[in-house]
Amino acid sequence: MEGGEDNLNVVITSDAGKIVIRRYEVTPLSLVAVELDFVTFLSERGYPTPPPLTTPDGARLADMGKPVALFPFVEGRTPDRTTTSLAVQLGELLAWLHELARDWDDGRLPEIDRLGMVRRGAQREWPLAGGSEFQAELRAFLEARGEYLEATLPALPAGPIHHDLHRLNVIVRGRLVAAVLDFDELNRGPFAADPLRTFHYVAQENPAWRLPEPLARAALEAYESRRPLSTLEREVLPALFDLLSLVDAVDFLEDPPPDVTHVDDCYSLQVYRANRDYPFGAIGR
Repeated sequence: MEGGEDNLNVVITSDAGKIVIRRYEVTPLSLVAVELDFVTFLSERGYPTPPPLTTPDGARLADMGKPVALFPFVEGRTPDRTTTSLAVQLGELLAWLHELARDWDDGRLPEIDRLGMVRRGAQREWPLAGGSEFQAELRAFLEARGEYLEATLPALPAGPIHHDLHRLNVIVRGRLVAAVLDFDELNRGPFAADPLRTFHYVAQENPAWRLPEPLARAALEAYESRRPLSTLEREVLPALFDLLSLVDAVDFLEDPPPDVTHVDDCYSLQVYRANRDYPFGAIGR
């Protein structure tokens, strides 16, 4: 069995049971090493993510032209949609991850210059149809939010974040999450960005691209039951949500697939347009 967008995952049966062979197609060896160290750190503290298997000499990673690691197979399935129950669990899992991440500091962690990416996008010519309108949207966002975010982002609690936790990156048994997978986007960033990245994908499940308020409420309340957001974190949520959507749009549209001919084909841009200044303040603790 094979799966994954950016990686090749093959399940084999060995004398020790089922094993996942994972070949990293995009992530460089040095960053995979950081990812495996962090996943091991989490697993050793009870977090539900399968740790990489080791060779007899303790190696977790092999260089076979591309990085390769082995993981134990986790029985279960990928959820078909984000339910309220799943949203609650995702919120709790992110808060738990952030609690643990406060004790893990590694200078190898990549850090994304999110505002810099939007500024770069606002300065370039976009060859796709609708490119000039997209450029204008980026410039308008920077004019309205740039200075505020530049002053606020460095003050937010930060550390290792998953950056990609959504229904396709968890395994459930019954209605309960059995495993959190795919830490390929691990980076150092504001903890508040993690639930917003989850919301980014939840909004994509809605034909109108709008984040359903009941799911956002369920996830945030579950998150805060374990790790309450600071006043500044709560204040920044609308602007940060918009920033994350635009960063994802810039990243996608800079090197789009051949079948993408208009900026409107970018899901992240649609999420941004449908959720600008989302009223997170109306979602109580």
